[in-house]
Amino acid sequence: MYMNLKLRNICLSLVFLPILASGQTGGKSFIEQAEKKDTVSVTDRLYYGAVIDSLEKGAVAHFPELQVQGLDFVGEWILDTLSINTPEPQGPVTYRLKASLPFTAFDEGTYRLPDFRVIVRDPAGERLDTLSFEGMEQEFLEIPIDTATFRMHGFKGEPLSLPEPEKERNWVMILLIVLGVLLIAGLVVFLVLYERRRKTVAAARKDPAYIVALRSLEGFRGLDVSDHRKQKSFYSGVTDALRLYISDTYGVSAQEMTTAEIFAQLKGKDIPVEMQTELKQLFERADFVKFAKYFASEIENAGTLPLAIRFVTETSQREMAREAEETKEK
Repeated sequence: MYMNLKLRNICLSLVFLPILASGQTGGKSFIEQAEKKDTVSVTDRLYYGAVIDSLEKGAVAHFPELQVQGLDFVGEWILDTLSINTPEPQGPVTYRLKASLPFTAFDEGTYRLPDFRVIVRDPAGERLDTLSFEGMEQEFLEIPIDTATFRMHGFKGEPLSLPEPEKERNWVMILLIVLGVLLIAGLVVFLVLYERRRKTVAAARKDPAYIVALRSLEGFRGLDVSDHRKQKSFYSGVTDALRLYISDTYGVSAQEMTTAEIFAQLKGKDIPVEMQTELKQLFERADFVKFAKYFASEIENAGTLPLAIRFVTETSQREMAREAEETKEK
């Protein structure tokens, strides 16, 4: 291996990414043990990830944050360079990388590791692509202890035989030790969860505005909007995510403005007129649902999230292209 890097740009679930690119199959995923054993017990550390065969030098890869009930992902994505592909004359240098994420479980059972996708931005910052990897299953077993036949042994292997008074005192000591171990284990779990949460919040603050917006919008996919209360929650969440994206991307205080004020400020921005019109209709429909008890139709509901995602995707690509052109001119 040539190097070992921890990737800091972490994204959440990226199910929406076929809209960004064709969604190539990135290859097979894998699960590896930190210590090779015939079985996997609870608290054993494993690594879940995949091999990326060809990543162009200078490209940026965004990896998702994975969440599975019962599993604890105890670190960040780790990249290992397996090989460097020397190009033909004037060709790009590419790397073969191994990406892995450490995890463990504290309860016995079979867990499904999810499918995941990786956003790849080319070195020029002009194109986004995705690599898709298929999920896997992993079983964790309890560490078997036969309490009926268990006997303590000395350092040389002989069974320990204690006088009756000493045995009672010994059980008190064992109880105190067990309570101490449980207290320490609880403290360790708390610190691990706290650190993971802290890193997640810090990483989210560093993510580009379009990644934050797409992550938020993806959380509303499949939401039940069968009654007015649920429709109100759905439209409020979608428009709030768009307001934050517009504020960060165009310098408009959209979170404090009315719909009319937002789109008055967006005039003259690098946004197609047709898209502005469609987005304004979405915001107006959301206002009716939230404040006028309007009940949107199934067709209107079905088109809301794709329109929001398309707006973020297309405008972010326009902004990246504009920034790349300004960089070239300098």
